[in-house]
Amino acid sequence: MKAQDQPRSDSLFTPKDSLIAYDTLKIRFIPAMGSLVGSIDSTGMFHRSQFMWTDARYLGDLLWRAPGFFFRELGEAGKPNQLNAFGIENAGIAILLDGRPMNDPVTGTYNLYEIPLEFIEQVEILDRSDGILFGGGTTKAALNFVTRQYNAIRPMTKIRYVQASPENILTDGLFTQNLARAANLTLGFQRHVSNGRYRNASLDSWNVRARVRYNVSDRFNISLMEFYTKTINGMNGGVDLSAPTPVFDNVSATVKDTASERVKRHDVTLSMIGRLFEDSLSTTRLSLYYSSLESEYNEESASYQNARTSFFRGIRFSQTFDRGNVFLGFDVQEIHIDSSRYVTGRYEPMSAFFGKIRKSLWNLLTPSFFARFESRRSKPFLSIGSDVELTLGQSISFFAGVRLSGPIESKPVELTSSDSSILQLGSVSREKHEFVEGGLRFSPDESFTFSLTGFRRITKEALVYRFSGPAPNYPNISIFNISEAKSEGVAGSASLRWGNIEAYGVLTYLRYTEGDTVKTLIPQVVLSSELAYRDKFFNDALDARFGIRSRFMSQHWGKEYVPRQGLFVENIRTQPGQFSTMDLFAVLHIGDAFISVTWENLLNANYFITPVYPMPGRNFKLGVNWVFVD
Repeated sequence: MKAQDQPRSDSLFTPKDSLIAYDTLKIRFIPAMGSLVGSIDSTGMFHRSQFMWTDARYLGDLLWRAPGFFFRELGEAGKPNQLNAFGIENAGIAILLDGRPMNDPVTGTYNLYEIPLEFIEQVEILDRSDGILFGGGTTKAALNFVTRQYNAIRPMTKIRYVQASPENILTDGLFTQNLARAANLTLGFQRHVSNGRYRNASLDSWNVRARVRYNVSDRFNISLMEFYTKTINGMNGGVDLSAPTPVFDNVSATVKDTASERVKRHDVTLSMIGRLFEDSLSTTRLSLYYSSLESEYNEESASYQNARTSFFRGIRFSQTFDRGNVFLGFDVQEIHIDSSRYVTGRYEPMSAFFGKIRKSLWNLLTPSFFARFESRRSKPFLSIGSDVELTLGQSISFFAGVRLSGPIESKPVELTSSDSSILQLGSVSREKHEFVEGGLRFSPDESFTFSLTGFRRITKEALVYRFSGPAPNYPNISIFNISEAKSEGVAGSASLRWGNIEAYGVLTYLRYTEGDTVKTLIPQVVLSSELAYRDKFFNDALDARFGIRSRFMSQHWGKEYVPRQGLFVENIRTQPGQFSTMDLFAVLHIGDAFISVTWENLLNANYFITPVYPMPGRNFKLGVNWVFVD
């Protein structure tokens, strides 16, 4: 963990004149407490050192960099969003904070706006075997937000401010200081407000976070974290395409509804990391967590209200041996749900055991085998798989993997017990998943990297959501099984550094079929790229990065977001066309401040990612990230 194992002279760390005391503190510090892979990569594109050189407000602005991923958004700040990873969507992707689950226990979703970038050290994208072990035992993926840990002898304050039109303001503040020789206190808040581009799309969101970490010894560290979020969101259901008013005119466009959603949640986590053996890579991790959620949806036009409360708590334990090549662990969790539309509450216990073994053969071939056995509401299922990597020299490697899991109960089925507008057609079977992938990575030196992955996912008894009945603004939704769904495609990325020039590109091609029918629920082709120039000016007083970013998506039917049910459902209205966008940006590093300026959607393209929510037109965005010591 370079950023914390090695003292640095920048203002985020204790200055050089205090290095002796700083090193004394660091003896007790065990890095990567919240990491699931057991390490921090300060050179990775999803590490905080890279966040500083972007204009991103939240992780959703950066996910275009991940091959095989598609991010569906509504074009308004703070609104619900959906992630697709190699053909699996939001409810099947585990969102974790320091290794503990964050997904809503009813819908299985999570709004990525609610995790501040300033709180994050790195984001671990687990789309191979680790996704099975920690993502609920499926062939799906997991995103783990690893929070940043501090050792600050001198008090440090950090302010982040981002403003974009129309009156969209994000403010984040952080304070940290050591309370004692090996104890640190970190406090932070974030407020995100927006008037909304369209009527009834306002946002007022608060996040308050606090953590105390005590490094008891060089073999045992403990942390207690409180994470509180409260959000009030205007939900207009998108624009009305049947109205005579222009769709992309923010002022005159007609929206479909006047509704609001209030969400409040507390997340408390007690994390421990220890080194019980002489091998420093053999670590013991234990997390105890508790979350409570309250949500209330009000729809004025139909006098409709749906309120629910839920909480979940659990324990996650893991242990590595043999320098990290053997990994074992268990999960225990229980969920309680109470809704105004439930006749009675619901209780769901879960327990699981998981493990992985990896072995390097002749410094050439590295096979691994892994499994997770899970019992949820006394219904067991087993997930198993294997990966293998062949390394040829220092520059090229080939990999392949297979994962099998099921039968698995899909989380959003819970909604059929709580909302009469969601209809379950017949008995719903549990899904079975098969996933196969193979590819290569090529990196002859630090200046160039290339990766390409081919994949195929087959889901037996796949669960689908479709509109049913007449088509008013909010038609009913039917949930049922189809015999088979298949996702297959390729995903790749390439990066190049040549002198002061940086280039990065991503390609994802995905073909999705239900039976013999091809469905474009996400674009079949997504191309994203960024070209930047970075240099120092004025006797190194200014470190600057200038660039252009582009994105292309092929025509697709997509999925429409229905606020009443909180679900994305196959679009049956107008098909959005293909589109391309272009952004200009600059990031200036002056002293202890990073200043970003962005001209978004330079060509003022009119487009949808999610029907019927127009994406922003041409727009300016300004950001400041400033650190103060003492």
